[in-house]
Order: sequence, then structure tokens, then C-alpha cells
Amino acid sequence: MIVVDDSQSPLVFTEAENKIRKRWLFFSTILPNVVFGCCIIMGIIYALHASDFMALLWILLTALVLAGSIGINYHCAYKNPGTKLLFLMIVGSAISLLNLPRDLMRKENLDYLQTSMTYSLVIFGTAFFNVALLYYSYKLRQINKKMKARKVERLAVAH
Repeated sequence: MIVVDDSQSPLVFTEAENKIRKRWLFFSTILPNVVFGCCIIMGIIYALHASDFMALLWILLTALVLAGSIGINYHCAYKNPGTKLLFLMIVGSAISLLNLPRDLMRKENLDYLQTSMTYSLVIFGTAFFNVALLYYSYKLRQINKKMKARKVERLAVAH
């Protein structure tokens, strides 16, 4: 068992639970922010080259929002594990997966998919990412529900 230090009470997670928590953090925070970070860097370079300072402002605000999302995800996974954010991620991933076939079947996307290897990789990478995020969000939500039940039991025993 691994003990995660918390200021109010220690949270105890098994090795398997910690592995799921780390993988969820990777798929929910690290991977998307690396991709968006590269897009932000390219956008900054383009905005500076074009002297478009309003675009630069919006790009920097987007970077600030992404930094905030890292903090929120970390807090929800490690400091105060809950289930609401995870439920929203499950719903968002499911909606994205359900929309993927509809988007692929549009004529212009279908033609582009057949001619562009990069577009094909992006589409299948997006599908893989959404399936992984859906799976790990579901698993982490189960872990957090169990953890909350244990916390309630400890409080009931203490009183």
C-alpha cells in the first residue's frame, strides 16, 4: 500500500490504483497539454511574425487556461479526489467518440482521409485518446467512489 499524504487525513491507495491515477493524469493533462503547447508555440511564432498582437493576447490567454486545467486536474486526482469532473470527462469523451463516425462520413473528410496520411493518423490518434481517457476516467471514478466510502466509514467509526 502507498500512502498519499494529505493535510486532513492520509489517503491509502493500492499500487494498481496509483497506476490508474498516473495514467489518467497522463491522458487527461500531460498529453493534451503537450499537443496544445506545441500549437501555442507555433501560434506565438506566427503572431510575432505577422505582428498580430491581438492574436498573441488570445494565445497567451489560452496558455493561461491550459495551465489552470493542469492545476484543476492535479487537484481533482491527487489532492481532493472526486467524481464530478470525472463524470464530465466520461460524458465528453463518449460524445466525442459518438461524433467521430459522423464526422468521418462527411464527403470532404472522407476524401481527405483517403489522400492524407497525416489526417488519418490524427483521426485515429484522437479516437485512441478518447477511448483511453474514457476508460481511465471511469476506472478513476470507481476508485474515488471507493475512497469516499472508506472516508465516510472512518468518520462514522470515529463518532
